Amino acid sequence: MANDLLPLDTLGATIRAHVTKGDASIEKAEQHYKAAGIHLMEAKERVKRTANLTWPAFLNAHCSIRRSRADELIAIAEGKTSLAELREYKAETMRRSRQETSQRCGKLSEKIKQIQQITTSQTVSEPQDDRSRLLEEIHAELGRQDVSVLQTILAILRRGEFIT
Repeated sequence: MANDLLPLDTLGATIRAHVTKGDASIEKAEQHYKAAGIHLMEAKERVKRTANLTWPAFLNAHCSIRRSRADELIAIAEGKTSLAELREYKAETMRRSRQETSQRCGKLSEKIKQIQQITTSQTVSEPQDDRSRLLEEIHAELGRQDVSVLQTILAILRRGEFIT
C-alpha cells in the first residue's frame, strides 16, 4: 500500500489533521472524515503487524482520538454510514440520555417532597419510623445515581424547590 512508506507517527499526524479539518469544516467535513477513515484502515492493519503497539495506544498517542471515534470514521470511509446519519444517531442518543436523567431526577424529587412533608408534619411525639424508612429509600436510590444527577438533586435541595 502507498502509506506503507510513511512512518506510523506520520500517518497518525495525517489522520489527526484530517479529523481536525473535518471538525472545523462545514462543507468538506465528510471528505476529511472519509480521508481520515481511509488512513485509519491502513494504520489499523499496520498496527496489527507492529510489536508492542496496540490499536488504542496508537490512536491515543498519534491521532488523539479513541477507538469508538476511529470506528465511526472507518464506517464513513467504507460507506456504511454518512456523517449526517452519524450526527442524527448521536443527537438521538443524547436526547434519550437527557430524558432518562430528567426522569430519574423527577423520581428523586418526589421522594424529597415526601420527606419534606413528613418532616414538616411530624410533631415531637410522633415516631420517626416513616422518616427513617424514607431516608433509607432515598439513600439507596442516591447510591445508584451518577454524579450529574446527584449535582442536580443538590441544587434542587439548596434552592428549596422541593417544598410544596
